Amino acid sequence: MLDKKINTYRAAINEKFPQLVVKSFDYLSEGWDSVVCRVNGELIFRFPKRAAVEGQMLVEMRLLPHLALPLPIPQPSYLAETGGKVFPFAFAGYPMLPGIPLEDCSEEVQQAEWWQMALAEFLTALHAFPVAKAYTLGVQNFSFIEAEEPSENWREGLENLYRETRAEVFPLLPDEQQDTIADQFEAFLDEDRFFEFEPVVIHGDLTQEHLLLDPETQRITGIIDFGKVGIGDPAYEVWESLLPYYRGKIDPTWQERRQFYSRLQPLYPIIFGNQQGDSALIEYGLNLCRRDF
Repeated sequence: MLDKKINTYRAAINEKFPQLVVKSFDYLSEGWDSVVCRVNGELIFRFPKRAAVEGQMLVEMRLLPHLALPLPIPQPSYLAETGGKVFPFAFAGYPMLPGIPLEDCSEEVQQAEWWQMALAEFLTALHAFPVAKAYTLGVQNFSFIEAEEPSENWREGLENLYRETRAEVFPLLPDEQQDTIADQFEAFLDEDRFFEFEPVVIHGDLTQEHLLLDPETQRITGIIDFGKVGIGDPAYEVWESLLPYYRGKIDPTWQERRQFYSRLQPLYPIIFGNQQGDSALIEYGLNLCRRDF
């Protein structure tokens, strides 16, 4: 099955980019949204799994060339804007950024100050990108869950997530955990002051796997996967360890919002796992719920 998929991706590149001589082709990884392959040892190609992801990728590829940021980010050099006979969705390729994901680094590196300072500077610059320009490039309000239409605002996005949580997550949890999650959502959504922040462009999926490092030279070598980029709350993605170095606007309710967002993390794998029929992902999320709620 994997060989057949690999042949499909390789054939898609040959169909859309016949000028690219494919000397080597490697299947690298597969996430919730995309399959990642390496071509000729130096190009990364991402293939969306669903139509919704295709749309996100096209927005991402339009935005990236306009971001003047202090750290390397993917720069698309190949963009199939429509699907073809071989592969049904748009896909993109760009020069591979070197480095090791933070999640694969030693504990000492994971606690190091050098990358925290650099990442905070990166987020400061990203969050200063003009929101109006981002909208003209197709960036939409951030979606906590995959939806047919973008949310009107951050609060509506959270309301959609709460509704999906009640439908997809609550039936799998004991009453006590349901009550805890419901109380936290409703207390947050009812508080107007939590929605008085200034919206900015956010990466939207800033996890350790998307932060590439060179521990020997103590450099961040890349920030990857902007597929969930959107307009939203900067507190959603500024990790606690980055706060001393972050130069964006820290408003009065920042910490309360940040703490609430961090408690949402176990919900996403359950919701997505239900939608995709992935029992392992559901169990992973349930284990996080048992730990966190």
